[in-house]
Amino acid sequence: MRPTYLTQSGVGSTPAFPTDANKAPFLLTVSVVVTGTVNYTIQHTYDDVTVGITNWFPNGGATGLTVSAEVQYTWAITAVRVTVNSGTGSVQAQIIHGTRTS
Repeated sequence: MRPTYLTQSGVGSTPAFPTDANKAPFLLTVSVVVTGTVNYTIQHTYDDVTVGITNWFPNGGATGLTVSAEVQYTWAITAVRVTVNSGTGSVQAQIIHGTRTS
């Protein structure tokens, strides 16, 4: 598995990272490294991000964060992104999409 890197500088969202929701068992790891001062949220969706309107939901364990953090999704989602809510710094998300082994 090769990681994918997404970066957001200032307020706004990274591009969506589409997942393979059919992988079983499902495992997606999102590690976010903060540079400077930011407040950010990791978000996911169950919608098809290639067709337009997307409903984004905050990850309950990664809302309003100001320091580097990591979350894992063990349930199927169709895409993930990181949204910088405020601040002048940046975030870099490293995303690894694999399967659970246990």
